[in-house]
Amino acid sequence: MSAVLETPVPRPVRVATGPSLIATAVPGRGLLGRLAAVLSAHPVQAFAVRTTAGGPAVVEITVADAHRARVRAKLLRMVEVLDVVEP
Repeated sequence: MSAVLETPVPRPVRVATGPSLIATAVPGRGLLGRLAAVLSAHPVQAFAVRTTAGGPAVVEITVADAHRARVRAKLLRMVEVLDVVEP
């Protein structure tokens, strides 16, 4: 018996609407996992990590206004995070 697959329908891209937080962190093993654990309790709209060879990682997180201060405080408590700014 063969199955006929439907043609995939593209999904609309979600656009982040809230202000961003930009964190500078020391890249290392497990950084993404720890970031995911810290951010899991908050409605994150967008998340991006950029790394360079030998340099710090730059983490950009977009959250709703109501959660921004709490997320910033949680990020600053992480050992790997050097600084968090609001552009």
